[in-house]
Amino acid sequence: MLSKFHMAVPFYIPTSNVWSDPVSQHPRQHLVLSVFFILAILNMVSSFRVSELQVLLGFAGRNKSGRKHDLLMRALHLLKSGCSPAVQIKIRELY
Repeated sequence: MLSKFHMAVPFYIPTSNVWSDPVSQHPRQHLVLSVFFILAILNMVSSFRVSELQVLLGFAGRNKSGRKHDLLMRALHLLKSGCSPAVQIKIRELY
């Protein structure tokens, strides 16, 4: 019987050798990390000014003229369609 100061805490016990898989100890952990990464990139792009959006779109070879809303929609579409690692690096540089 547990006293009022103790509680049962479930924990993960790896069934395979932890050293063979240094990135993830949980089977779906990579999905959570990728969702956080995507949300972080979207948040970065959403906070860009017009000049930063123009630089990003020009770097990606897209049209860089128009209003801020149009530029932002183009940049978000670029992310949605799958951007290269070079574009992701450029987003972090601009941020």
